[in-house]
Amino acid sequence: RYVDTTYKTLLFDKTIGISHCRNAKVNGKVVQDHLIDFQKIYKGRSITRLPKLLQNYFKNLDPNCDIAFLIAGYEKDKPYAYRIFTKGGIEKLNTQEPASYWEGDRNIPSRLFTNLYIKKGYDYQIHTHYDLDINNFSIPEGIDFATFLIKTSEECMKYQKVNKYIGGPIDILVIKSYESYWYQLKKI
Repeated sequence: RYVDTTYKTLLFDKTIGISHCRNAKVNGKVVQDHLIDFQKIYKGRSITRLPKLLQNYFKNLDPNCDIAFLIAGYEKDKPYAYRIFTKGGIEKLNTQEPASYWEGDRNIPSRLFTNLYIKKGYDYQIHTHYDLDINNFSIPEGIDFATFLIKTSEECMKYQKVNKYIGGPIDILVIKSYESYWYQLKKI
């Protein structure tokens, strides 16, 4: 049910991206194929209407499926972003300030960016911590950051006693109010 061999992001119309994680298949068909079917039915719909439509679409396919979606895009030059859970609610995300969202396994990224405490005697002291400067990321830096998180998680899983479900080629969808494009990493 959880695999790393499926496409997990779709460009919906021209200014909306939909990503998913958790269940890779619903009713024997990969989620990406269901998303293509969804796009045929709901093409041209407002991004503000898509979260509920998407949630209902997948609940109707299988009420027990467990999928988390991130939707981001533009409508009339205004950015919108949502988290949608088939086994939960819909959350409108703040698009007024830079942010990074990751709905997949947060095990590795959370360890990289969470405060670490070291025991000294009977007390715990915070280990040196460096904040991220995402407020000033350019698009190339944002791409580098996303790639770093994915590659680091993939590499760590090689050495952990877990089923590997992060991996494969990394394609990043860049969405602007006036254009969208895929950024594909070159294999070295």
